Amino acid sequence: MSTTHFNEKAKDWDKDVEKNNRAKLIAKEIVAFIKPTKQMNALEFGCGTVLLSFALKNAFKEITLVDNYEGMMDVLK
Repeated sequence: MSTTHFNEKAKDWDKDVEKNNRAKLIAKEIVAFIKPTKQMNALEFGCGTVLLSFALKNAFKEITLVDNYEGMMDVLK
């Protein structure tokens, strides 16, 4: 997808119930598999609007967020 496409989609990304539910489900699976502690840090590359890391925020000490799309980072901020 083009940069313009993702930058435009970012504005309404978090309103999609399916995306929110998927992020929560993936977060649950990550916690079950990794069994993170508050001493662990994480990196989410391609964080988008941070739905996944938001669901994981209490599982890790710190999560570093990175995304290539300015629109996604604008929503994150």
